[in-house]
Amino acid sequence: MEELAPRWFHCTAHTYGAWLYGDERSFRTRHHREHIIGDYKNRPPPEMYAEKRERSKMLLKQPPVMLSPEWRPIFGAAIRDKLITLGATVLCVSMSVNHAHVLAKMPPGPIPRK
Repeated sequence: MEELAPRWFHCTAHTYGAWLYGDERSFRTRHHREHIIGDYKNRPPPEMYAEKRERSKMLLKQPPVMLSPEWRPIFGAAIRDKLITLGATVLCVSMSVNHAHVLAKMPPGPIPRK
C-alpha cells in the first residue's frame, strides 16, 4: 500500500463572473463536450463566440466580482490562514482583480479530483 505523504499543489480560485462561457480569451465547455477553437495564448477571433459571451453575461445573477487593490491582501491572507489551519504549508499566494493562485504543500489525505 502506498504511504500517504504531503504533496505540492498549485491551486487557483476565481471570483464570480471571472471567466464566462464565450470569453474572448477562449474557454472550455463542461467535460470538453464542444470543441472550442483557440486558448488563452492563441485566442479565437473576438466575434467568433460573441453570441455565447453575451448570453453568459445576461445570465449572470449579479455583476461580476472584481477585487479592488485594498481587498486583495485581505482575501489572500484569509486563503493562506484557512489553508494553514487545515495543515498546509503555504509557499505563496497571489491575488489579482478576479482570481488567486496558491502554491501549498497539502497534508496527507484524499487527492482532489480522485
